[in-house]
Amino acid sequence: MYHPTHVETLNEVTFNAGGDLAGEGRVTLSSTSNGQTQMDIEWRVRPTSHWMTFFSPVARPVFTYAHAALMRRGEAGLRAYLARKTDKN
Repeated sequence: MYHPTHVETLNEVTFNAGGDLAGEGRVTLSSTSNGQTQMDIEWRVRPTSHWMTFFSPVARPVFTYAHAALMRRGEAGLRAYLARKTDKN
C-alpha cells in the first residue's frame, strides 16, 4: 500500500510504502530537451516479512529481477494508457 505524503504540483510526489516493504518513495517528472517527459522513481524501503529478511542475502538477485520485471510491466502499461489518452484528444 502506498500513501502520498507530499505533492509538489504535478512534478513530484512523495509517498509512504507499507505491506511487504516499508519506507518511502518519490516520483519526479521532468521535461527533456526533446520535449518528452522523464520519470525518475526513487525507493528507500526495507522488507517487513521475516522470510524476505531471512532470505535477502542469498535471494537478492531474484528480488532484483522480479522488481525489474514488475517495473517493465508498469512502464508498458503506463505507455499504453498514455497512448490511448493521446489518441482520444
